[in-house]
Amino acid sequence: MFILLAGFAADYIGDYILGKSERTSDFIAGSCLFAVGHILYIVGISMAEKYLFPQVLWLNGFEAGVFLAVICVMLLILLVKKPAFEPMLALMFVYCMIVTLMISKAAGLAVRMLPDAPSMLLLPAGAVCFLFSDYTLGMMRFKMHEKTIAFKSACTATYFAAQTMIALSMFTLIRY
Repeated sequence: MFILLAGFAADYIGDYILGKSERTSDFIAGSCLFAVGHILYIVGISMAEKYLFPQVLWLNGFEAGVFLAVICVMLLILLVKKPAFEPMLALMFVYCMIVTLMISKAAGLAVRMLPDAPSMLLLPAGAVCFLFSDYTLGMMRFKMHEKTIAFKSACTATYFAAQTMIALSMFTLIRY
C-alpha cells in the first residue's frame, strides 16, 4: 500500500516539474519521476497480486498478451505519425513500455479480482488513462499534434482521472 502511495507522490512531483516550464531538462526530470511512479505502481500491484494469488506467475499469458497488444498499437501510431527522430523519442518509448507493463499488471489483477471486486476494473482503466495522458503529452512535445486547448485539456483530464481511478482501486485492495 505504501508503495502505491509513493507512486502517487512521484507522479505528483513529476507533474509539478512538467508544469514549471517547457525546458527539455524539466521534461526529462518530470518524465523520470513519472517512470519511477509507474514502476512503484507495478511493484505495488505485483505485491498485492502475489499476496492475494500466490499461485499466479509474475507475468502470465493474459498479461503478456495485453502488453504486446498495447506495444503493437503504439508502434502502429509511430509508423503512421512518422515523428522526426530525437534521442528523447527512444527514451519516451521505453517509458511507454513501463506504462504498458503497468496496464498489463493492473489488468491481470483486476481480472482475477473481478468476481469479488468489480470496482478493481478502475485500476486498469486508470493505467490506460495514464497512457493516454502521456501519449497526448508526447504528441505535443514531439510536435506530432498542435497544442490546442482541447488536446491539452484531454491530457490534463485523463491524468487526473488516472490518479483518481488508481486511488479508488487502492481502497478496494485495502478492503479485499
